[in-house]
Amino acid sequence: MSKDKTLSDLQMQIMRIIWSSGEATASQVHQKLSSSRPLASTTVATLLSRLEKRGLLKHRTQSRQYYYSACAVSPKCVSQWSAIYSNASFAVMPKQWLTTWLAKLNLTMKTWMIYAK
Repeated sequence: MSKDKTLSDLQMQIMRIIWSSGEATASQVHQKLSSSRPLASTTVATLLSRLEKRGLLKHRTQSRQYYYSACAVSPKCVSQWSAIYSNASFAVMPKQWLTTWLAKLNLTMKTWMIYAK
């Protein structure tokens, strides 16, 4: 995964589309982006591939089509994390509590630590 955690405006826009959709193909992302900016479909496919290489997206293949979904936590989840962080149960058994919470979000401790910094 890239050490540079900053995303361009376009990359962030793509992540928002994936977060809101849950899962999307390159053509679906392209269609949603095309209403706000003209982009080639190959550009969108390249950006999705790069976001996947950075560990932010993953894909599954169905009928030769890639369906992308997020590996990274959305900002909404981060704000929920901040609110939950002060929970008393966290103070009692922090590692177990955090591991359980991350499992509910389908994340690993390693992924969370990268984006929690």
